[in-house]
Amino acid sequence: MSFSEVRFATSEGVSLAGWYIPSRNRAAVVLVHGAGSTRSSALEHAVVLARHGYGVLLFDARGHGRSDGRAMDFGWYGDQDVSAAVSFLQTQPTVNDELIAAVGLSMGGEEAIGAAAHDGRIRAVVAEGATNRVSAHTAWLSDEYGWHGTMQEGLGWLTYGITDLLTAAEQPIALRDAVAAAAPRPVLLIAGGDKPDESYAGRYIQSASRHSRPVDRPQHRPHRRAQQPPHAVGTQRHHFPRQRPPPR
Repeated sequence: MSFSEVRFATSEGVSLAGWYIPSRNRAAVVLVHGAGSTRSSALEHAVVLARHGYGVLLFDARGHGRSDGRAMDFGWYGDQDVSAAVSFLQTQPTVNDELIAAVGLSMGGEEAIGAAAHDGRIRAVVAEGATNRVSAHTAWLSDEYGWHGTMQEGLGWLTYGITDLLTAAEQPIALRDAVAAAAPRPVLLIAGGDKPDESYAGRYIQSASRHSRPVDRPQHRPHRRAQQPPHAVGTQRHHFPRQRPPPR
């Protein structure tokens, strides 16, 4: 399976590194990894999508792997990164602009949902293990866990409030609000069957739009969470190795 090493820039000029597999069916997917990880962790997902004909752009989030910039493992910069990836896909001759979707794992799923709220070019989203990235995402805890949940909501408010003071990144849109803003475009939320918090959070997020759907993944499948227009710099063609390329 052939792919290209690519680089593209966000609207703020941050250079991101990725792999691009050309589309064979005119549709393409931005594939976004989780926190503390790199594009290598999403390679199995990319292979499955590519075998079905989809073009796939999997990239290192800013501050991860070979991408420039400062990492932010709550994903507060991710919406801009995903939009830059969409812009890159729009420059590819085999991609139909109306057939671009985003698939994200954990933090990457949260970034994909957030990006879709602001970027109408993203026609659909699949988010696996999306739970929270701002304090508003914990509002369901008290309903499910009573006073223990209320304490957790307070802790979340404190955590994200302090983070907001210490980072230059702006707090992104809440996922529930993002799902509502993205409607009627579809959002599929996938939760681990053995992770009740993922299921509760997914249903809370989904409830904002009838166009989104939560799905619980079977328990035997592990979920790994490591908790504007771009400028294409040039490409080089390779073939995927049998083993995953090691992260830098």
